[in-house]
Amino acid sequence: MNNGTFLKFVGNVTLVRPFLRANIAQLPDTTIKINSTLGKHVIAESKKHHFTWIFARSRNLESGISKYVSVHNVRTMQKSEAIKFTGNDVNCSEWLPKQLELVPIKVPRTALSSPWRSGNTWLRHLVQQATGYGTSSIYCDKELLAKGYPFECEKKQQDRTILIKTHKPEMRSFEGNISLPFAKRLVERMSEYHRAVLLIRNPYEFLVANKYFEHLDELPEEAFLNEKSYWRKGQPKIFQWWLDFNHYWLHEFKGPVLPVLYSRLRHDAGGELKRILDFMHVNVTELDIKCAQANGEGNFHRKPSKWTKINSIVDLFPADFQRRINASVSEFSKHLKSYHNVDWVSEYDILYTKTQDK
Repeated sequence: MNNGTFLKFVGNVTLVRPFLRANIAQLPDTTIKINSTLGKHVIAESKKHHFTWIFARSRNLESGISKYVSVHNVRTMQKSEAIKFTGNDVNCSEWLPKQLELVPIKVPRTALSSPWRSGNTWLRHLVQQATGYGTSSIYCDKELLAKGYPFECEKKQQDRTILIKTHKPEMRSFEGNISLPFAKRLVERMSEYHRAVLLIRNPYEFLVANKYFEHLDELPEEAFLNEKSYWRKGQPKIFQWWLDFNHYWLHEFKGPVLPVLYSRLRHDAGGELKRILDFMHVNVTELDIKCAQANGEGNFHRKPSKWTKINSIVDLFPADFQRRINASVSEFSKHLKSYHNVDWVSEYDILYTKTQDK
């Protein structure tokens, strides 16, 4: 890391790994602290430059340092390291729930926003495994609390969690008359966040996933083929929510937004995880990413359904509804490419590719 990279984040709270050596000592008026009471966290602070830099947790950090180290205007130390870590982080053991911790200080409130059944829980697990820090939620799901998400119900110290799960705006957040302008239809006041990671799932998969009511539900194929089911009748309303939800975060939210395609996350979890952590100013090593992937299954991965009576889940939807879905994906694709340089890549989203000519 050079000084230019470091100064780029002046005024922000940034999480980094201990493998980025203490060349921050090249900056004057910087204090480096090691505090074992914070679980071997390392914190660099500079009142002059108005930043706080946190070295995120290591799975196997063995340091010979047991006291605070202060560095002030240390030109002579530029060729040496202010802190020397003697351990090697080669242990890819999973971060257990009891090992996950809150960030030592307050960090920017970062929403992990998605409609239900979009992969939100899985992405939280990957982030926790890469960093060792916990994520939270605006809800309080006792099942998640018991199985891998110890800060699921944390409210008082939520600004010390690195991601906050939200499904808002929810369907009930909107006025039913879709002919009204969006601003008038959104009747709920939204919580404030500094930035957001927006997880977008292919609408065909999203609609099918909303047939499930619990995290690990399994349903027979026949349950999806009943044309008179409540799920079938509710598809237009659920899809309208998918449209409204993504519109809000892409067009109405005032802070920085990082759109993440679930299809890309599924095919390149490591690359997408690195992109997400870079957006959040969380710098990790390649080993951190590999360890997150090695322990990426989590406790809430539903087995994929086996279809024997249809060629694709696209066949579950009428032709006119397919055209509506495809048109919306095409519109969102143009926006994602123009404003976020994100390609809704066809080879990653086979479902969308198959319906292009319909």
